[in-house]
Amino acid sequence: MKSTNNLIKRGYARVGAGTLALGAYLASQPAFAQIDVSAVTDEIADAKTAAMAIGAAVVLVFVGISLYKWVRRAL
Repeated sequence: MKSTNNLIKRGYARVGAGTLALGAYLASQPAFAQIDVSAVTDEIADAKTAAMAIGAAVVLVFVGISLYKWVRRAL
């Protein structure tokens, strides 16, 4: 039982030391530079406009087909 407790205590000590070392490493690193993503967001906005136009055309085709079937059934 004593050997198990010693193993657990050593494990906790190693985890604590590892956490401390990781924290010291991250604290010593310089702050991350800000990445300019404005070009990417502009491209996504342009693609969104094109996708919406295509989607609207597809919906209009389905509405036109449905309208044609409705009028044909009425006659």
